[in-house]
Amino acid sequence: MKKLSLITLLLLLIAGAGAGSGYWFLVLEADEDEQEQENRAPQAIIITSPADGQVRVDETVSLQGHQSSDPDGDPLTYAWDFGDDNSSSGLTVSHAYDTEGAYTVRLTVTDPAGLNDSAETVISVTESQTETFEGDGTVSCQLTGGSCNSDEVPFQVKADAALVSVEWNLSQNGVLNAQVAVTIYNSTGDVIYNETEQGEDSYSKEFSGADLESVGGWKWEIEAEQGSMEWEVMIRVEY
Repeated sequence: MKKLSLITLLLLLIAGAGAGSGYWFLVLEADEDEQEQENRAPQAIIITSPADGQVRVDETVSLQGHQSSDPDGDPLTYAWDFGDDNSSSGLTVSHAYDTEGAYTVRLTVTDPAGLNDSAETVISVTESQTETFEGDGTVSCQLTGGSCNSDEVPFQVKADAALVSVEWNLSQNGVLNAQVAVTIYNSTGDVIYNETEQGEDSYSKEFSGADLESVGGWKWEIEAEQGSMEWEVMIRVEY
């Protein structure tokens, strides 16, 4: 409760003893109780990363409550509901969804007196889109003359690609020990992967981030170094 200050004016007349004269005293008395401030509710604000709230299945979204505030400067607690029967607490949290869909995230901030406020945002979760490129064949070197051949599989990397993964299987074709060289070129013709003297086995390589800035026509190339090798390749570009 706020109490109004009471100001009392006391006027006293004090007469001098037998002097026939008098004088006045003006006394101001202030009676002011300390004002008590009412507690006010906080405000909840959600910040997401990525800012548009769009992620792929199993991709992590970051959620921050640091822009939430309390008008009285009180410390706040932060409770998160991710909209998929999972929850957490803290100023900054992260979460990944295992199923596509639209999920409403709720942040509730509470002050020490129990007053609270909530904010909501929608996270849109989609399945990754994948393009697949495949190839197979045989490369070999001639027993005489040392002439060796090669093969290649072209593929496209678009501007919104998130990951390129290449897997290849090599198996000898014949009794002679076979070896090959595998090279991957980006759209500007730069070599971004090269491995020589690869024998019979399975191999893989992934590209992401800055590697995918060169979009357009990429190429996977295999070249015989000795013997004869059968090969199979599968290339996946995820968006």
